[in-house]
Amino acid sequence: ATRAAVRAALSTAGWLHFDTHGVYDPAFPELSRLSLADATVDLGEIATWEADLELVNLSGCDTGRWPATADSGHYGLGGAFCRRGTRWVVASRAPLQDSVAESFNRAFYARLGRGEPVPAAYGAALGEVRRLAPASHWGPLLLLEAARDGGSGGQNPVVSTPHGMERGEGDAP
Repeated sequence: ATRAAVRAALSTAGWLHFDTHGVYDPAFPELSRLSLADATVDLGEIATWEADLELVNLSGCDTGRWPATADSGHYGLGGAFCRRGTRWVVASRAPLQDSVAESFNRAFYARLGRGEPVPAAYGAALGEVRRLAPASHWGPLLLLEAARDGGSGGQNPVVSTPHGMERGEGDAP
């Protein structure tokens, strides 16, 4: 997608899916960005987008990464969408292998297509990829939920964890 296509979609979309490269800048995390077909989009630009989105899936490396600080609940690019009011955001706190992203997204969207709520679809999709890859490959995938406290959106997002995931052999209790 181009920058213009994304901006145009913001006025009508309920969901956005970015299957792109996320770039985390450890020296200046506020300059972290998504690569589009014609440009990059950084945290500052995302903060200006006006949209009423239910779900954003940032299917790319480091899209939920932020340095460990006393106020480390920012969650990078994913947190920026939550602070703008997006109800649910899928992001990654580390590099994400293409095969893991593809498997997760196929399972995630299949569940959403059957009407499952976002947290249930997320948990089921993680359950499927955990059978295919070690935790170090799928563990960085986060589901962020925007704070629904009636505030200005400046609150840190909540990190949701999947419910009802069955433990596999060798998993900690």
